[in-house]
Amino acid sequence: MPHMDEQGALTAPAPEAKQDISLTAVSLYAALTLICLLAIILLVRSLASRPLLLPHPNFARPAGWQIVNDEAEQFILSLPADWVWQEGDTAVTPPDITSVNAILQAAFPDWQLWGTAQAPKIAGFVLVTGSPGLPQMSVEDTVAFLTQHLPEGTVSAVEEKEGIGDTSVVSARLTVPGATGELTCQLQAVPAADQMFWLAGCAPVDTAVNVRADLENILLSFQPLRP
Repeated sequence: MPHMDEQGALTAPAPEAKQDISLTAVSLYAALTLICLLAIILLVRSLASRPLLLPHPNFARPAGWQIVNDEAEQFILSLPADWVWQEGDTAVTPPDITSVNAILQAAFPDWQLWGTAQAPKIAGFVLVTGSPGLPQMSVEDTVAFLTQHLPEGTVSAVEEKEGIGDTSVVSARLTVPGATGELTCQLQAVPAADQMFWLAGCAPVDTAVNVRADLENILLSFQPLRP
């Protein structure tokens, strides 16, 4: 505030107070700007480090379906809301799943079971597995490999299908013995950067028609996550 000097005249306040306020405002503005820049950099780095999602062009997620991914974030897939996803040592494996896994494990090198998805009352199930030691194969190579490594009469048809982006997948129809009866399975080979994923969607032969659409949609929804 202005004040009176010894002669009774009004004098203006010293400029130091205004300068202090200006410096404080500039410092605060600079600090906020720096914080915003750091937040943007961290956000961009976080988004850049996330796996790239490229959904299958022929898959439209049905209403109410859930999206799951494995703990190691190697892949994602979609499941009906009432299906159960399990992985790891604590997973409860029904006998039919154990039977299919044993048959496929004997056929493929470096076989690794990543997880299982189960329909209510085990009306159908999907195994997600990987084989790091196996390269991508053509339809002809897949037919020869499956015919050589699976029991006679197991493979009924093999075809190449559209995959994600510029990739393709090989799909085979199998009939395998389960613990509770004969099972029909669709085996799908999905190439990834560091391994070949093998998905097996299976159901009892006499009731497979009830879950066939769900199994096909689940297999279509599967996507390896690109780092």
